Amino acid sequence: MELPAKLEQLDVTTVGLSLVFLLAGLSKLAVPQFWTGYEPEFVLALSPVSAGTLLGITGLLEAALGIWILTGVRKTFASLVAVLWLTAITLQVTQLGLYAIAIRDLGLVFLALAIFQKSR
Repeated sequence: MELPAKLEQLDVTTVGLSLVFLLAGLSKLAVPQFWTGYEPEFVLALSPVSAGTLLGITGLLEAALGIWILTGVRKTFASLVAVLWLTAITLQVTQLGLYAIAIRDLGLVFLALAIFQKSR
């Protein structure tokens, strides 16, 4: 059985990063109480919406990014967005003193960089 061309291009790094974003985004929508407190204060201060609404928007964006990476459409740009997003998250959790989470997130930054590099 022959797979569609897009499915043949999938690899474990792409599927893995896609699932991280998709599941994190869905989790923010399903159980937002697990995710409160990680938002940068300056973002909350600038936001015209409540922290809960902002968290929901973030969840939708992360889930969409996961699907976007998985589709392979403009993969170079999608993976670059992932690198920037994950770098911002890593800096934020480092600032909060959550070093174990920051180390894990740094690994995800490099995973996204690998996908970016392969897609160029």
